[in-house]
Amino acid sequence: MSALLNVIGSLFLPRNIPKSLVSKLVVRQYIRRRCSRELATPIRSKHLAISFSALTALTCGLGIWLLNGGFFGSERINYYAEGQNDARAELATGQLRMKDGAADSITDRRYREILENAHGIAYDKLLPKSDQKELAEYNCGYNDVMEPAIEKQLGYSILDHVRKNAAHEFQETTEIAEYEVYSTVLAEIEQNARVVFVIGSETWDRLSNLDPEVYSRFELETLVEEQNIPPLFPLSQSRREAVEDYKTKNENPVKLKAKFEVKPECLLLSDRAFHTFFSGPPVYKSIMDGWQKYYKRYPTSRGYIRLSRIGFNREMTEALIYVELDCGELCAYGRFKLLSKEGDRWSIKNSIQFYAS
Repeated sequence: MSALLNVIGSLFLPRNIPKSLVSKLVVRQYIRRRCSRELATPIRSKHLAISFSALTALTCGLGIWLLNGGFFGSERINYYAEGQNDARAELATGQLRMKDGAADSITDRRYREILENAHGIAYDKLLPKSDQKELAEYNCGYNDVMEPAIEKQLGYSILDHVRKNAAHEFQETTEIAEYEVYSTVLAEIEQNARVVFVIGSETWDRLSNLDPEVYSRFELETLVEEQNIPPLFPLSQSRREAVEDYKTKNENPVKLKAKFEVKPECLLLSDRAFHTFFSGPPVYKSIMDGWQKYYKRYPTSRGYIRLSRIGFNREMTEALIYVELDCGELCAYGRFKLLSKEGDRWSIKNSIQFYAS
């Protein structure tokens, strides 16, 4: 502290003041008096401004030095190498262990659970929502040493069998989650058991079917953030994962199955079969006549429903889906739905209007 006071004294106090007078009280009182005089004297205030600038520069330099290592050195810890070293040390004692990676999928984690339960390979799970870069680097280095050792111990064929089982379980888990989400969204439309849901037999996403020039105007993440009321900006990391998964999945449509758990009866109808109701000139007449034919065929229908593929976050607790309902001439809407899983149930959290007529 005395050294710091001496520095301050050298900046603000005249050279003829003895160092023995430099104390907190003296410095404080002197600076207060000096500031009042300097502010009243333009010529001398320039000297005071230079002194303050010098002190500010000294403080900033000290802060940067501390951030870059300070007394503890500036060398960065190599967490990846630390993970490798710890794995080698455990291998030397005969211990086989796996750790979660920050970017691991549910399949990766299920693979490690099977190894633990069936083959006794210890498994350290990553804490939920952990985004520590250092921990991720450490675990990556650790696994890069352990995985070849585990393969050598168990053999490739056993590990390949475990991976296939994990992938199959993940596929089944995903399908169950998908139809839970579909059922939640359909139940919001109607719960009357006398109604019939006529649903497109293949997944469909309007953004993917727009003309390239029109599609380029829309960024799905921005659309989801800004079109909701109130805006969802910024999206959480888990919802960003759901958006990215949505975009990837909807590049390839898939056939839907009649696994919806809702009160109304659900009928799957192809787009081609739906458009046959509206074939024939002139266009304006075919649209009006088409809807008459459609409702004559499906009198208790609420219209024609299209569902997209569903984007999930890595933990499968957040979901994004697009729902479109055509119900007549100038009667249609398209909405993105954000859902969250609480316990065993999915619930709609946000509905983002994309278009309506």
